Amino acid sequence: EAREKAKQAGADQAARAERERRAEQARAQSEPEPTPLVDTPAEMPWQPPETVGLTRALKPLGNPGNWVPQSAYPRGESPQAIEGTVAFTLYVGADGRPTTCEVTSSSGNGELDAVTCSNLMRRARFDPALENGQPVPATYSNRARWVIPK
Repeated sequence: EAREKAKQAGADQAARAERERRAEQARAQSEPEPTPLVDTPAEMPWQPPETVGLTRALKPLGNPGNWVPQSAYPRGESPQAIEGTVAFTLYVGADGRPTTCEVTSSSGNGELDAVTCSNLMRRARFDPALENGQPVPATYSNRARWVIPK
């Protein structure tokens, strides 16, 4: 008899669990979808241009090594032979042309530094940087190494 009661209690518990599961399923099917916090239209009212988000770094046109050729080595009045490396930053406009040349590390010789910037301003050209598809100003940094012409 105790076994029968335990068996019946287990069957009752299983039947109750099955009824609760079915009731939960019915509630889930009848409940409306939650309202979104932000209304999202079915279609965008306008399509953004394809260039939105297009970002590209500044790109040198040609070989930057040709911008400051050894043939531009200063032939000053003093016969002293000078060598050195000039580190520079070019500030480049949205049109791809340098607007300013800044010597960031001098060669130790003002004439070499000046000739470097003079040549860069005259010869350097770039494919401009883009932000959201629009040309924007940017900077370009590099070095020019000067050796005594032979």
